[in-house]
Amino acid sequence: MSDGVPAEPIRIGHGERQAAVEALRHHHEAGRIDSQEYEERSVRAEGARSQGDLDALFTDLPQPHAGRPTPTAVVGETHSTLTPGAPAPEAVAKSQTPGRGVLNIGEPWGTTIVSVAPILAVVLFFVTDSWLWFLAIPVVAVLVYGPDGRYGVGPDSLKDKDKKDKKKG
Repeated sequence: MSDGVPAEPIRIGHGERQAAVEALRHHHEAGRIDSQEYEERSVRAEGARSQGDLDALFTDLPQPHAGRPTPTAVVGETHSTLTPGAPAPEAVAKSQTPGRGVLNIGEPWGTTIVSVAPILAVVLFFVTDSWLWFLAIPVVAVLVYGPDGRYGVGPDSLKDKDKKDKKKG
């Protein structure tokens, strides 16, 4: 249908609006726009309906511009929602550690279950007179935490903490 009538612009979604606000925040932090202008453009970005509406917000700004957000393939990974070559945003700390084992139980329930397993094994040992219940202790730990164990516990976590401290300092 090329009868001289321009096609309607393709509508954008929440992800594109958020990417535009993120790009504007980047420009604000870089000092290219002041707080008032950042606020005005952010409001316009949140109310945008098409990509053209977003593009109008970046006509006088260098890259990054708003782009299409990339879906995250793995939970916890950080992908940039800005245009290619733009710095990725910092990861937001999660309040709870996700589960790792087969049962996918997070903290504090994972710790509680693994702590109760030895007590239950001792009780079942005396009730049934079978030592095989003690084999359930490592099995429960692997089911809850996975083969790599618990997050942030043990000597490897201290090495990781030291590396992070050296990078900051």
